[in-house]
Amino acid sequence: MSRGEKITWGFFALTSMQLAFLQPQIALVHGTRTNLFSGILCFVTLVVAVVLAPKEAIKIKSPAFIISCILAALAVISGLCSKTPLFLSFRVFVLLASGLGGFWCARILLRTPNNQRFFKYFAFFLLTGVLLIGVIGLLLKHEPYFYSDPNIHPFLNIIILLSFAPLAFLEETSSPLWWLSLLFLGFCFIFIISSLSGELSGQIFSLGILLVAIFRIVANFGIILGVFLIVSLFIIFFVKQVSADKYSKGSESIYYRIENFPFAWKIAKENPWFGIGVRAPRNNFLANYVPMYHHVTKQKFAQSVERIVSSDNTFLTFMAGLGFPFMIIYTGSVIILVGRLVGLYFHPDPGLPINCFALLLPILASLMYFQLFDALLFPQICWFFHIFLGLIPTGSRRRQAIVMPAQESLRCGAQTSS
Repeated sequence: MSRGEKITWGFFALTSMQLAFLQPQIALVHGTRTNLFSGILCFVTLVVAVVLAPKEAIKIKSPAFIISCILAALAVISGLCSKTPLFLSFRVFVLLASGLGGFWCARILLRTPNNQRFFKYFAFFLLTGVLLIGVIGLLLKHEPYFYSDPNIHPFLNIIILLSFAPLAFLEETSSPLWWLSLLFLGFCFIFIISSLSGELSGQIFSLGILLVAIFRIVANFGIILGVFLIVSLFIIFFVKQVSADKYSKGSESIYYRIENFPFAWKIAKENPWFGIGVRAPRNNFLANYVPMYHHVTKQKFAQSVERIVSSDNTFLTFMAGLGFPFMIIYTGSVIILVGRLVGLYFHPDPGLPINCFALLLPILASLMYFQLFDALLFPQICWFFHIFLGLIPTGSRRRQAIVMPAQESLRCGAQTSS
């Protein structure tokens, strides 16, 4: 490992730990929810990675680099053209720094098989720390996210993303490591189900991760039967919760998300190119708006819009806040990357150091979860999600992952013969 690579690893590890544990938390901009401190860490790490990157790591004419520049330009213009350019530009900065930082750190630093293998252990360490913090918060404050994140959904999404580590180790030949990974997946599921009462969406996604992992790896009838018993109990709990008043049709958690589909579309149509800015006030768009969801009145929806601000849906927030071009280009890029990953999953390449299943499941689960809150506006989610997107093998990176181990074995053979 070269000196520049060691320096980049240092910045990358420190930034990842701060984002996973959200410690220390330093408020640089008061009166706003923007986590500028984490955004600056992401930006500095990105700069270090780019400056110290080998020449072959970044290709200026590559689609990834060109698309990154276009998305950055569109987001910056959106922030500057908004009614409050300073504060909204801060949010755009954090979004770009965490997203581009995670993606390009993966492309630059995690492009070699050895670094990818090390990252699996590092992600396992981060997941262990997040779960430990959750257990402490649950025991002392009855809230697993109390000592980490003020919001429950980002805390849960971090667990979903970092489940990459035990999923990656499920195909290792080491039996103790295999069982430890399966134990961690089970612990994630049990921890979330037992502690996040009322957060049905999070429970469903966590259950899905565990089920798919078990059916993918385990062929033991007894274990599968046990899983079905757990699912049966969960369904009973789910039906009971849904029938409660909290999840009635008039609940804000339901009507707000449903009504934001037509409302965000109205905003985007009136501001199609650059949107109105990320988390910009939307009250002035309610004047001529009539809610389509008949379980909510205009006055009630207006109160929710004023308090929540965003759409509680990542892609709707991008559409209304950043405009159609940004949303279409970004969504299309993610679909292409995930499509390549799905192709590799069905046609696996044994030469890759990370199995595609370990990447595919957290990415797909997160994309589903993004429909329920503005996930990518949280730098910790944006950072790790784009790290996994950057780890998807494409073109020359896929060939490099296969060729490098062969080159290393040839060098070792030459040294032995000499």
